[in-house]
Amino acid sequence: MTFIQGNFKDNGTNGNFDAVVRVSAPNGSGPDTLDFWFFDSGRFEWIGPFPIVADGAPITGVTGDPVLLHSSWGARATTSC
Repeated sequence: MTFIQGNFKDNGTNGNFDAVVRVSAPNGSGPDTLDFWFFDSGRFEWIGPFPIVADGAPITGVTGDPVLLHSSWGARATTSC
């Protein structure tokens, strides 16, 4: 798992935590996938999981650990998730 604290401030003060989680199938019955979660700082609860999708299909066969980078470059999006 990896996470960052973003700049979406649901409670007006604290940024949400965004997490990408590598998920293993039960008992190794399938390939590893990636899910997205975020901690809503206004409601104090984790929201998710949301499968990470590319080209209309969940990403499967993940073998490495996820990494997130956060930067001040560019414009901030107006919504999360």
